[in-house]
Amino acid sequence: MPTKQFLSTQGVISFLITNSDNEAILIDPSFDMSQKIVLHLKLNKLNLKYILDTHTHADFFSSRGLFKTLYPDAKIGLSQYSQTKDNELKLVDEQVLELKNIKLSVWQASGHTNESLVFVLNQDNQTSIFTGDTLLIGGTGRTDFQIGDPLSLYKSLERILTLSDKTIIYPGHNYEGQTKTSLAVEKLTNKRLKLVLEGKRDEFVEQMNNHKPTKPDLFEESLKWNSI
Repeated sequence: MPTKQFLSTQGVISFLITNSDNEAILIDPSFDMSQKIVLHLKLNKLNLKYILDTHTHADFFSSRGLFKTLYPDAKIGLSQYSQTKDNELKLVDEQVLELKNIKLSVWQASGHTNESLVFVLNQDNQTSIFTGDTLLIGGTGRTDFQIGDPLSLYKSLERILTLSDKTIIYPGHNYEGQTKTSLAVEKLTNKRLKLVLEGKRDEFVEQMNNHKPTKPDLFEESLKWNSI
């Protein structure tokens, strides 16, 4: 079954992976999309098994607590390095979450934050990767707070580049209505990823060190809420 994407008006993308047994994995659930996600789960009689965040978000409110209340048997998972108090799984690099016809591999992907993860999905002979803020469409996440590090991000992107060009990329954000891309497209169009592809580590690190956009709206409030 295809991955369902939920794009909020804030540009946050939540994802729902399902299988033929009506089991589901929810990734980066935002409060803006929680009602639509709940409706989709109920209408399709889906049994939520895992609720995952790619990192402790600083630009939107995660609704993982809400889904844990509705589906108490589902397990919440973030990186082992996350300080969130409801982190049941404490996910580690190369850990695998398996359901029927779903194999979801955990990759530690430090850089945007020290605790960032990406999830690599193998389902129906197709590889997909849920990149959070590590790799975006046409860019990457920033590295100037939350213990971010440009060199770590560079190494995380190097690892992503080992995947097939046919890999579908599901990023955590997009502000132009696009919810997925492919590794082949990003290799051609993503300037930061091209620096990694060409081995220009120092130039990449310099660019990221100079990239200091304004803090997201509700930065402190989001971190406080998402750390519960």
